[in-house]
This record gives sequence, structure tokens and C-alpha cells, in this order.
Amino acid sequence: MDSFQSDTIFLQGEFLSSEQKILICSSMKTLRDENKLKVLKFWGRISGIVNDYYLLQGFTSDCFRNVKYFYSHDLIDWVRLPRVEPEALRLLDDCTSLFTGIPSHVFTFMSPLDQQEVRLKEEDRLTAAVVVINNEMSIIPRSAFLIGSYNQTMKNKMFKGLPFDKSADQNSYVHFEDLRGSKVMFPLLDSTNTIETDFPPAWKLQHEQEGQVAVVRSQLWPGLTFHHQVDSPVYGWTYFGDGRRNWDICYMI
Repeated sequence: MDSFQSDTIFLQGEFLSSEQKILICSSMKTLRDENKLKVLKFWGRISGIVNDYYLLQGFTSDCFRNVKYFYSHDLIDWVRLPRVEPEALRLLDDCTSLFTGIPSHVFTFMSPLDQQEVRLKEEDRLTAAVVVINNEMSIIPRSAFLIGSYNQTMKNKMFKGLPFDKSADQNSYVHFEDLRGSKVMFPLLDSTNTIETDFPPAWKLQHEQEGQVAVVRSQLWPGLTFHHQVDSPVYGWTYFGDGRRNWDICYMI
């Protein structure tokens, strides 16, 4: 596990016990080797009524290609999530029930568009929730990533972190998804598409640990938290929530 990932788990100490962190680190090493992954990181936890889903995200050489997700209830036995289904993406926000924690459970509800009864398997809903949250809410500091000579998306080893004043500015953080398909080495260096421009405003930024860590929290997906250790290349985010979008955000502005 690389340094920023271990530090991110440490910063989430209020959600993970020491035993859980040990189990996660042990599982990550095994899964990374078995699946020949270059990077495997702790993604977060989606809570359920009966069981919680702990999730890992991994990839080989490019952050956008052949991304794999794994889930576990006990942090020992891990199952790879299936490919995301278009129908599950379409129905994700219509299914408002809590996750049960049982992958085979099937939700039955009325589609608000045509008032027809629809069914959605929980495992498919879980995959859709993870993919949507990841695509919409993954953020990084400017210049933290670059595009390599073979158009692969990779971490910028020259990134040394944001100073305190810039770490307190929402314009210093950009959406990771905006890197997709880019062929410019530093595609986000001059980008004006920062989290400051998101509508509706979806983020709260503050400093913790005596100003040493910038913390950015999502209001659209409560439970998603990004951390950046000021003046260092340490950053990362995790999600600890119920997998449901906050549609009341428009009333919170």
C-alpha cells in the first residue's frame, strides 16, 4: 500500500478500528498480487441494514482502464463487483430504500417516469452506486496527476502538495473524471472547471489537525471526505455513507 493510501486510512480512524485497518491492509496485498494490480486502494464503506459493504478499488497501469472493485462484509473474503449495468445506472436514484447488505436481495419499486413496477438486484445497485459516486465525486489537487507518453493517466511524482493558502481555496481542487480522454500532459493545470464551480454547490472545505490537513466534504453524497496534508503529496478520499444521493441539497444552499 502506498503512503497516501495508508495515511488516508489513518485519517479515517473515526470510522475504522485498528483491527479493521490491519485486515484491510492484509487483504489488499493478497488481492493486488492475485489480480496483478498496480494500485489497490480502500474505497470506503456503504452501510446496510444487515451487513455493511467494505469496498476496494484497483487498476493496472491506467486509472480509467480496467478498473476493478471488490466488496466484503468481514474484510477477509472479497468478491469482485460485476460490470455496471445501464439499467442499474438509470434506476439508481429511483431506488431510495436503504441497502440491506444482502447482495442477492431484489428491490421492487415504482418507476417515477412511467409508474411501472421495476426490480433491481442489490449487487447491481451497489456497483452502480460505487461507479456514480466515483465518477461524480473523485477530486484531486491541481497538477496531482498527468497524462503519460502513452496517454495513460498517472500520478505526478513532482507534485509536492498545496501550500496552506491554496489548500483553503476550492479552486485548487478539480474533478478526477475531467482527466478522462485527455492527451495534454497537464490537462487540469489551467482548468476553470473546479469544485468551486459545481452547481449546486456541493462541497464544504475546512482545515483540521491544527491546519495541517485540508478536509473537503461532499454535501451531495454525504459521507464522502477528501483529505490533503498541506505541503505534502499525501491526499486521498474515502466514502462512508448509505449509498444514497442527498436530493435535499438544493434546499441547503
